[in-house]
Amino acid sequence: AISGFDITSFFEDQTGNIWITTVGAGVLKYNPETSTSKIYNQENSNLSSDVSFDMVEDKYGTVWVATAGGGINYMLNDSQFELSHEMLPNHPNMGGYRKKMFLDDEYLWVGTEGTGLYKMNLKDRSYIHFAPGNGKRSISSDVVKDIFKAEDGKLFIATDGEGLNIYDSATEDISIYNYQIEEKTALNSSALLCLWGDRTGNIWIGTYNGGLNIYKPNKTWFDYFSPSLLRSNELQHRSVLSIFQSENDEILIGTDGGGLNWLNKNNDDYLPPSFKHDPTDPTSIAGNVVKTIFKDSQNRLWIGLFGKGLDLYNSETKSFQHI
Repeated sequence: AISGFDITSFFEDQTGNIWITTVGAGVLKYNPETSTSKIYNQENSNLSSDVSFDMVEDKYGTVWVATAGGGINYMLNDSQFELSHEMLPNHPNMGGYRKKMFLDDEYLWVGTEGTGLYKMNLKDRSYIHFAPGNGKRSISSDVVKDIFKAEDGKLFIATDGEGLNIYDSATEDISIYNYQIEEKTALNSSALLCLWGDRTGNIWIGTYNGGLNIYKPNKTWFDYFSPSLLRSNELQHRSVLSIFQSENDEILIGTDGGGLNWLNKNNDDYLPPSFKHDPTDPTSIAGNVVKTIFKDSQNRLWIGLFGKGLDLYNSETKSFQHI
């Protein structure tokens, strides 16, 4: 019955039947145990269109079919379909050619090519509409290609030409991400076609003309601090031997030749002075190779130096007593 027609999706229901949606032949249900099949189309089962794109089965056992045109179809019994909503004039009506559905517990998300995104309550079939210019529910495009829910509960919405929309249901905020030519870690295409999540929480994004992009929510990023010849108020040496954090969130950094450096953790600025040995000043730090930094129970700061013994730092005078 579907020979010669384009196949748009496969779906396995709770009893093991394989459903096949097609462009022009309706929907085919195949029973792999009996090797028998049954066709559902406009003529024999009241399907709203024989051009079908996606299928899901909700937690209540209802089968839903997304077809071209307005609305989505649900199965009344094993033989007949019905449209989910009355087609009202001058109304978006979940209309569009290609559609994509995503089940989210009590809700069914429907992405369309032409009228945006819909979140439908499965119990009463009420829905809210997401579209460009629709106030707080404004997304970047009417053309939604795929929908996926991340492990943190945020909904990823792929659009064709206007990038990625991420919807946070807890705050109802929508963030939009697009291709940025100057940013290496941004999307390399705004035409997104499909989404999938792997077992480690990564989200894979298939694009048009941009290959495959991977969003890694658990990736650890590092800020990098290194010496600069242009700025004197930065780290004084590439080799770091010791690190200590004070009560006021300042970071003390002992280097292998650059003395003792002071970093303000709140704004990533190095604080003057960076302590280095001055042979003409007996109160300066005794050496520039700082092996260890320690604060005792009396809040005294001790500096252990390679080959130069031990210094006790006086925070009031910003001077060192050599031991």
